[in-house]
Amino acid sequence: MSLGAYAQQIELKGDVRDFDSNEPIAGASISLKPSTKGTETDDSGRFAILLPVNRYEVICTASGFQTSSKTVYLLDEHFVSFSMKKKPPSELPEVVIESRRTDANISDAKMSTISVNIAQLRKTPMVFGEADIIKALTLQSGVTTVGEGANGFNVRGGNVDQNLVLLDNAPLFNTAHLLGFYSVISADAVQNFTLYKGTIPASFGGRLSSLAAIAIKPGNDQKIKYNTGISPISSHVFVDGPLGNKITFLAGARVAYPRVAMSFFPGSVSNSNAFFYDLTGKLTYKISSKNRVSLSLYRSYDLFKFPGDTSYAWQTNIATLNWRSEISKKIVFNLNGNYSYYASDINGMQPNYEFRLRNTIEHRQVKANFSYQALDNDYMEAGGDFINYIVNPGQLNPSKTGSIINNISLEKENGNEIAAYFLDRFDVTSRISLEAGIRHSTFQYRGAHTIYNYASGQPESQQTITDSVLYGKGQTIQQYSGWEPRMLLKIGFDDATSLKLSYDRTYQYLQLISNTISITPVDYWKLSDPLIKPAMGDQYAAGIYRNFANNLFETSVEGFYKKSQNLVDYRNGANLSMNPYLDADLIEAKGKSYGLEFNIKKTKGKYTGQIAYTWSRSLIADQTSFASEQVNKGAYYPSNFDRPSNLSITGGVKLGDGWDLNFNFVYISGRPATYPDGTYVINNTVVTNYSLRNEDRLPVYDRLDFSFSHDSRRFAEQKKYTIINFSIYNAYARKNPYSVYFQRDASGLNSYELSVLGTIVPSVTLYYFF
Repeated sequence: MSLGAYAQQIELKGDVRDFDSNEPIAGASISLKPSTKGTETDDSGRFAILLPVNRYEVICTASGFQTSSKTVYLLDEHFVSFSMKKKPPSELPEVVIESRRTDANISDAKMSTISVNIAQLRKTPMVFGEADIIKALTLQSGVTTVGEGANGFNVRGGNVDQNLVLLDNAPLFNTAHLLGFYSVISADAVQNFTLYKGTIPASFGGRLSSLAAIAIKPGNDQKIKYNTGISPISSHVFVDGPLGNKITFLAGARVAYPRVAMSFFPGSVSNSNAFFYDLTGKLTYKISSKNRVSLSLYRSYDLFKFPGDTSYAWQTNIATLNWRSEISKKIVFNLNGNYSYYASDINGMQPNYEFRLRNTIEHRQVKANFSYQALDNDYMEAGGDFINYIVNPGQLNPSKTGSIINNISLEKENGNEIAAYFLDRFDVTSRISLEAGIRHSTFQYRGAHTIYNYASGQPESQQTITDSVLYGKGQTIQQYSGWEPRMLLKIGFDDATSLKLSYDRTYQYLQLISNTISITPVDYWKLSDPLIKPAMGDQYAAGIYRNFANNLFETSVEGFYKKSQNLVDYRNGANLSMNPYLDADLIEAKGKSYGLEFNIKKTKGKYTGQIAYTWSRSLIADQTSFASEQVNKGAYYPSNFDRPSNLSITGGVKLGDGWDLNFNFVYISGRPATYPDGTYVINNTVVTNYSLRNEDRLPVYDRLDFSFSHDSRRFAEQKKYTIINFSIYNAYARKNPYSVYFQRDASGLNSYELSVLGTIVPSVTLYYFF
């Protein structure tokens, strides 16, 4: 064959599906011999790659599946299909890992990224018997929470509101049920879940710390399948399958009934009550081989009541519509529209004072992008999006006839965010890759709204208001804009070692207003306005990655430095609830965080596991010229999320006959706190004096969990099977303090520790697939 023929580029296309269900497999790795090129399947299980004319061995690998290969004589455009058989249970990977090539941590131009193996969560230790995708993240380096039962998660020292959590491209403004003990969506409804701790793709913006992308399963196109699960305090059922030849669906529900279990806990928890449910659905219509439309729906509702006369409720409603069109072999168009609504209620039930206090946020978005595979080593993407926000910061109404509560409503906030982006991923050589992106975003704060002007040279307060201006509906009050560059460079030294460098800038145009360290129903969102500038963050990261023993062991060290501007902090004594002059109680702050993340992972064999250790600091400093408003005299002080040492050890052992043993051990520095440092007397009244903010620290947090699980499958294609999980959470009953509070009595000032789960929590969960 002539040299010209060999130089000709031919497109090899194909798809990868599950042998048992015929569902597409996303993220499957495609490698070729003798070529060094490779690719991965997209969300629909398809792949495409340009190659010279030649004979190739095409090798397909995916986590949890047996490797498959086919020989292809590539003389003209060729299509190859892989039907992957699942590995027997004794060979399933036991650590939460990515479905990817075994050397992907070395060869991929990605860093600071975590992908969760959803199926494996059913075998790991569980609290209250529920596989939890968010808790899986907190076992990874760089990800923490402020405490047990806390809502949300913190990434590299950032606040919980700095994480953009997307469910099929729609944002979730609350990520938990039961005040943090359950993730907002069942793991059985999730196809894949990826967290970007940094190097956020240019196609996304709006948050400073991370992007967490959750994709709902599309439903298989072969036959109706059912999946049920039951644990001591929750149950779920999911069904998916085809509706004719072109439509597939998934529908499911989950409900929790923790009242019985809560009665066994000590203290006020035993007299509390809680309930939640969530509904998930997805409909996919295959218009043609190149066009597909999908509709995703989600609804959740929570109710929690402590002993007393107040209850808390919150709800989320989401709808997304997505159209994907393959315009040509190299060009793909995506159009997405989504709607997200979150409401939080406080319900007062004291006789004659019955009320409901509600705050809400609505998000409407349209997003479009084109992707273009210009060359085999050059991928481009461009697009833009428009977002409309409507925030109701507070509405107080009597909830019963005869209540003496008056109607009070704060003004709603309106804002528009417009963005456009371009990115290019280019393989400079077989070992050097560069991804460069640029994003430009603009935010408009719009009426109708009243803006207060304050006297210059004085701290802002209700008493220093000099004037007010009422802006009409739709009128632009304030506009902000900025460029957001993103860059990632990968340099491979050999097949087992690589260096990766990254930088990204992001803007955040809405922030969470909260006087607690975790998301609660009393918190609400605040848009940037003339006095509250958008937050801006810059993050630099570098990592070295090294694999050993033919990729059996993966190791990495990542360092990061992140600085933030225009953060929201609070004056001492700030009034955050139903305050029409909220701007005057907020202080502009700056932050910085830095650290090192160490990971050692064994991914195959009878024994698997991971050691993840993070040393980091997260600091904040207020920026005000008024000494009376300065916190800690304007110096940097530890943020609420500053937990310097974070060690997580996970492991698994295959015991045979479908039995597995898994364990987790965590050791984390206590979070910052403010303790009394003395007392003084004023008018015969003893007053407690407190130290500098966050000058003290809670005791360390440590915990051991383990689980035994059994998978009844005896071959990969078995249609009906069960998985049973026996878990022990907090095995040595450590009373980890969530907070320390102080009370004065006749003996003086005494301290008390509050533990959320200060005892062993056993659970058993049964899954049935048919």
